[in-house]
Amino acid sequence: MIQIFKALSSLAMITMLTACGARDGDGTTPDLDQFKGLSAEPELIADTLVDGDPLYLNHEYAGSMMRTPSVYDNEHQFSFSAAETGLIVMELKGESILVDLLVFIDSDEVEMKLLGVGDGYALLVLEAEAGVTYSVEASLYLEEADVPYSYSLIVAEANRETLGLEENEYWFGVNIVQTEVCESTNVHMDGIHGNNFSLGFILNIPELYIRSGEIKYNLIKTSSNNYKYQIDIFDEFGNWSSASQLIRLYEVNFDSGVVVVDVVYSNEVISTYNTMCNGVETWNGKVLL
Repeated sequence: MIQIFKALSSLAMITMLTACGARDGDGTTPDLDQFKGLSAEPELIADTLVDGDPLYLNHEYAGSMMRTPSVYDNEHQFSFSAAETGLIVMELKGESILVDLLVFIDSDEVEMKLLGVGDGYALLVLEAEAGVTYSVEASLYLEEADVPYSYSLIVAEANRETLGLEENEYWFGVNIVQTEVCESTNVHMDGIHGNNFSLGFILNIPELYIRSGEIKYNLIKTSSNNYKYQIDIFDEFGNWSSASQLIRLYEVNFDSGVVVVDVVYSNEVISTYNTMCNGVETWNGKVLL
């Protein structure tokens, strides 16, 4: 299942704002070092993988997918059960322009996925509970029929190396509640829409940015533990135009690692159908690694 969150995915095309680094009054920069986890990737056992197999900790699997002209099945389902409660990192790479990695319990999505990795690459950090069996879904976009697409899947103790974290970078996961109100001449867009989902991001306080894959969203520091990101976008092509604004206000608790984000955004599209949407999001999360 390839999932696209419309309120966030368009940010991948945004030209970044610039911001200068900032220090507190005593000349020091707050840090999150107490939340650093395992630095190096554990030694991984190489294994092959086919649809329906169980997954085991600290393994690197190799698999492949192929579709026929009449069947567009591009998902493989696996199961994972943790022997101990703790953080698990999963990394999916594939010979495809689009891949996705999801984790479920009884059809309820519980993943924390890094947004915007792209180019055949997906990551997530799972807060696994001992004895719970999770369903893991790996998806690849299979453009051509009767052609095998290979992929690799790492399942390991959560560590900074697999996540590609640099010295001052920390992975934080958030649960997002989104509400959007639209007025539109398109009956399918008109009305109130809600969405709940979970994502993961990379935070760098000294250099003031949030990272999603290779894309950086530069922050402006507004107080000792508050940060702001704002962007305005206007696009026009022929008889179609779009104007958007997004503001995120971040509050980081350096003692507990809790991250709270308030988001407001608007988007107006003028074309065959005219649509004006205003939305709010509440992010509740914490630094995990």
